[in-house]
Amino acid sequence: MKKRTEKNMPDYYKLSFVEKNNPKNITYGIQQKYHKEAKQAWIKENALIIEDAITGENRKVHLEFFDVFPIDFGEYDADKGCFNDEYSLYVKKVFDAALKKNKSLKGLKVGKLIRTGVGDGYAFYEITKIKGADCNIEWRGFGDDRYFDQVLGSGGIFPKRTIKSLIRKFDFH
Repeated sequence: MKKRTEKNMPDYYKLSFVEKNNPKNITYGIQQKYHKEAKQAWIKENALIIEDAITGENRKVHLEFFDVFPIDFGEYDADKGCFNDEYSLYVKKVFDAALKKNKSLKGLKVGKLIRTGVGDGYAFYEITKIKGADCNIEWRGFGDDRYFDQVLGSGGIFPKRTIKSLIRKFDFH
């Protein structure tokens, strides 16, 4: 292969990847291409930085150990409420399971979902820990636009009273 440069970095956006020695374990994500770390990973390590489809956690994926498969956008399926491609259907499946769990939880509980209006959509978060007067929340990539709330950012530790005020009934889906 010729020398890796910023210009010849793959541009996949939506993708899935699997370990070459464990092809049954499929992971979905969004390729990071424009961050300094993503450019350095490509040029110096033959790796891509991939943001997990659900948690947003960045992972360095070395191409000698992983096969990467780009995913084209499918047609929007109004009945399913998502695009009809492998990535979007995976996110919908995880979101549906989270909504089911969310519906069974009353009040401030681990696993409860939060959504805040952003732009023309929502930012989604999940309560992951409750301790004392605080809650840990983590961002979730359930919206097509992957919005972040201006105050909640990518999540963190917030007062219970703040998070409790954000819990609302999910009246869609």
